[in-house]
Amino acid sequence: MRLTICGNITVDQLMGPLGSMPEWGTELVVQDCHERTGGAIANSAFALAALGMKVRLLSAVGDDQRGEFMLRQLKGAGVDVSGVGVDPHRATSLGICLIRSDGERGFVTFLGALEGLTEDVLWQDAPALKDGICFLNGYWLTPGFSPPRTIEVLRHLRAQGTRTVLDTGWDPAGWPEPNRQGILAMLRHIDVFLPNESEAQALTGETDPEKMARGLARHSEGLIVVKLGARGALACQGGQTTWVTTTPRQFKDTTGAGDVFNAGFLYGYLQGWPVERAIRFGHATAALVLETGRRGFPVADVTAEMDAQVESAPPAAGEHSFT
Repeated sequence: MRLTICGNITVDQLMGPLGSMPEWGTELVVQDCHERTGGAIANSAFALAALGMKVRLLSAVGDDQRGEFMLRQLKGAGVDVSGVGVDPHRATSLGICLIRSDGERGFVTFLGALEGLTEDVLWQDAPALKDGICFLNGYWLTPGFSPPRTIEVLRHLRAQGTRTVLDTGWDPAGWPEPNRQGILAMLRHIDVFLPNESEAQALTGETDPEKMARGLARHSEGLIVVKLGARGALACQGGQTTWVTTTPRQFKDTTGAGDVFNAGFLYGYLQGWPVERAIRFGHATAALVLETGRRGFPVADVTAEMDAQVESAPPAAGEHSFT
């Protein structure tokens, strides 16, 4: 089944580790700095392509060296970039990623060509999306999109048999009420929603993960998967809530962790696996990528990592279901 991902691709410049952020007017020195093709949809696409999935991207880059660099890397990984437009009037998006000493990170992003991306790309691609999967990722980094217009195209896509997936990413505006309500309204038209804990808290006002998941599920008949970092993930659908833990790891850099989890989870979900197994596969995919710095792994390697995680889990770990 063909998977199309629409959202942000960005050249990421990663710097760290940092013990603290610099004060205004001061300067800090880091030991590592490197540049790579990034952004939510590129991170997911590399991992999905390595798993053998056919992935097509809908996004935009500038007519510049950074854009050429990203498209060349994605093509080389087997990703279909025919849906990525080249904007002659805007530069390619650039993100500065500052990595804390414990692996947590913060971003400063220049949107550039992403500002010109609108729902028109989905309308134009709708025939190719029929009976496929449309994954909106990094929604708030495509400011030309708005929930009312997105809902209109989602209705059309689902009517033609397209399954829909959403990961909003963090809202740089700080989740004002219109944005929050807009996403909650969108959930009625989404088959799988993949927020992280911070995003789920912002949308629901809850601090308990189970209450977050249940609160989001009240707005959707689809599947909710709240990503909880080292504590695993919490799934909710049809009144059933399931917590799937993972084997805790220490990573120097967690950049793209949620995007790579999304890739592994969606691979399993599209195979028709039980949700718990798909989540474990997502955890294993993220662990391998973050541990090695490689952009993706074949299915056999991820399966072996998943099985090893299950075997090494303490007796209290595993799946915990709440009705």
